[in-house]
Amino acid sequence: MIAVIGAFMVLSTLLGFRALRSLSLASRDFKKINLSINKSNIRNITIIFSYEPVTAIVSVMGRTGRPNLTPVWFDYSGSTIYLNLATHRKKVDWLRENPQATFLLMNPENTYHWISIKATVIREVSEDDPEQGSRVTAQLDHIWTKYTGAEPPYGLRDPSMDERRVLFEMGVDSVATFGQP
Repeated sequence: MIAVIGAFMVLSTLLGFRALRSLSLASRDFKKINLSINKSNIRNITIIFSYEPVTAIVSVMGRTGRPNLTPVWFDYSGSTIYLNLATHRKKVDWLRENPQATFLLMNPENTYHWISIKATVIREVSEDDPEQGSRVTAQLDHIWTKYTGAEPPYGLRDPSMDERRVLFEMGVDSVATFGQP
């Protein structure tokens, strides 16, 4: 029972409680959300997220029409994924042109056990925004601590330039899992 509650909490975090409730109430909602969720997948999702922090591989479509894969730190809250990037990176322009990304997270103890999350940008916030910019810096400091264990501020800014950041807030479109822990 505890495992089921834990799995429900992880899925409700990624998809939002209302989406999960809809999944259990009507099969047409299942098709609309485009998820392949069963008892095995719920268990897989819970296990992978128990290894936090997990570095994700993000795929965004480049200008050549080919996917570009990059390891990234990421975060999530509710049904939103946060991707904080340096503005001079090509990924920023590519996400602005095609605001869709796929995140791949692998179980560090078994790489044939993974979760894939497809997401679409719902909001972009610049670190230079006078009202919301401090959120971008705070989120960057948060993932710095989450992934390194070091105290803020974020310690990898490029000292040769005035590196600026942008925060992409992304809504989850679909989730798929593979393998056993």
